[in-house]
Amino acid sequence: MEIYNNAIDEPLATEDILSESEIVTMIMTDNEIENNPSPDSEEEEEELPSVTSKEALNALKILIRYEEQLSDNDEISFNDLRKRLPLYERKYEKTKKQVSLEHIWCN
Repeated sequence: MEIYNNAIDEPLATEDILSESEIVTMIMTDNEIENNPSPDSEEEEEELPSVTSKEALNALKILIRYEEQLSDNDEISFNDLRKRLPLYERKYEKTKKQVSLEHIWCN
């Protein structure tokens, strides 16, 4: 146990002993890096492509079919998915636009 206590007090052979001003500078630099990310790191974050209501509805239907196929499916989660189906169908119906047929009758 005494060997371990002595090892903690000894400086590491691979590091130089820093002065107080060097320690403060190092801490300030670390804080600046953490609080102000560089513009390069912001560019790395890609925007996820938007998902249409039709894609969401189709994905939910696929997920429900998948849950139906599982032998150990959880009825609670399965019912929750089924309850969401009408909600997604309504959202999909709201996104549809009615097309005018007026141009057919004018010709």
